[in-house]
Amino acid sequence: MYGTVLIVDDSKLQRMILKEILKDSFQVIEAAGGQECLDIVEHSNGKIDIVLLDLVMPEIDGFEVLRKRQESAIFREIPVIVLTMSEAAEDQVTTFELGVNEFILKPVNADIAITRIYNVLKSRRRFETLKKEQEAWQIKAENDEMTGLLNKATVERMVDDILLDISERLHALLVVDIDNFKAVNDLHGHQMGDHTICAVADLLSANFRQSDIVGRIGGDEFVVLMRNVEDKDIARQKAEEIIRRMKYKRELSIPDNVTVSIGLAFSDGGETDYRTLFQKADEALYRSKKAGKARLAESGDEQQSVEDESSLSALVWSNSRNIHSTIEFISGNYVRVVDIGSKEALNAALDKENCQVSAVYVDVSARQDDGTEVWEVLKRMPKLSEIPVVAICQEGNLAQMKAAVVSDTISDLLLAPLEPELLRRRMHYHLGDNR
Repeated sequence: MYGTVLIVDDSKLQRMILKEILKDSFQVIEAAGGQECLDIVEHSNGKIDIVLLDLVMPEIDGFEVLRKRQESAIFREIPVIVLTMSEAAEDQVTTFELGVNEFILKPVNADIAITRIYNVLKSRRRFETLKKEQEAWQIKAENDEMTGLLNKATVERMVDDILLDISERLHALLVVDIDNFKAVNDLHGHQMGDHTICAVADLLSANFRQSDIVGRIGGDEFVVLMRNVEDKDIARQKAEEIIRRMKYKRELSIPDNVTVSIGLAFSDGGETDYRTLFQKADEALYRSKKAGKARLAESGDEQQSVEDESSLSALVWSNSRNIHSTIEFISGNYVRVVDIGSKEALNAALDKENCQVSAVYVDVSARQDDGTEVWEVLKRMPKLSEIPVVAICQEGNLAQMKAAVVSDTISDLLLAPLEPELLRRRMHYHLGDNR
C-alpha cells in the first residue's frame, strides 16, 4: 500500500469506479459530500495522504471545500486532486488559486489517475523531506548539540529582541556556572563531564517556564532569562532553589562535590541589549565563585561578597593539574582553593585581609630533585608557623619523602597520585573546628 486516499464524490458509481482502480495500491476511504469530507479530515489524525475531490456536489461543493481547506491546519497539509468533467480554463485557474495540486478528468482513465496520484504523492513527500531537513538544520543552528538548549548566538539574539521590544518590563538574567567542573573531567573522565553538563541542562530546563529563555553559552556555563518578573524575590528564590537542588542532588546522578554558582542581574537600569545585562550578571557570578561557590550573588550587591570572602582557603603550590583538581574537588565548597606558584604568590595570599588558611599544600612530586630547596624557602617564612603545611611527594620516591620529613616544616605527608578518600580524611583533620 502506498497510502490512504479519501474519495469525495456524491456519485456512488464514481466512488465505486475509483475504488476499483485504486484498491490494489491504496487504502480507500469514501465521503458522499463536502461536509462529510471536512469531518473525516478533521478526525483523521493525519492518516489521510491524498484527497480526490469532485467539484460538482450539492450543498457544499468542491470549491467551498477548497476554501474551508485553507482555514484548516490539518487539511492544508494534505494534497488534493480535483475530479471534474470540465476542461474550462476558468475552473482550473480558480481551483489552482485555492491550492489544488492536480486534475483528473472524468470519465477516469485508470492509468492516468494512478500516475497523477503517484506523482503528487512523490512531490509531496519530497517536499516534506526537504522541510524536515530544513527544520533539522534550523534546530541545529539554534540549539546546543549536546544539551538541546539554545546556543549562545540564539540566546543573545532572542534576549536582544525581548529587551528592545518590552524594555519597560522587569527581566532577570541568571548566569549559571558549574563548580569544580574541571576536576570532574580530570578525576572522572570526559564522559562523566558530559553527563554532568546534560544533568544541569535538564535541571534548568525543567525548573523554568516555557516563556523563559534557557541556553548553554559554552563549556560549563549557562544563562537563563526570566521574562516579565513581577517581583525580584521570585528570581532570587528560583536561583536559590537551583543552587539547593544541585547541592543536595536527590535526583541527580553526578559527583558529590559538583554544585553551581549563579550571578543575577535585573533589567531595571534601562538595559536594552544582552551584552550589557550579561556583563552585570557575569560580574556577580565572579563574586559568587570567589566567595566560595554554591551561592548566589546579585549585581549591585557588592557587600554580600565582601562578607562571604572571609571563608576558609586552601593554598596549593603545584604544577600538576591533576593534583590541583583533586584538592579542589575534595575541598567542596566550604574551602576555597587558591593556586599559588611562587614564594611571592604565597606571601600575597597569606597577607590578604580576611584570609583564613586551613592548609598549604606543597607538591614536589614532579620535581627532579628531592625538594630540599622548596622546604628551605618555606622554613624562612614565619607566617607558616601556625598553618598546616602538607607535603605531596611522589609515591616510592624515598628521597622526596625524607627531605620533607627532616625539613621540620611540614605537618603532614601525602603521596601522589593522590587518593581522594585519604585526602578527604586528612583535609577534614586539618580543618578541625573551622569546618
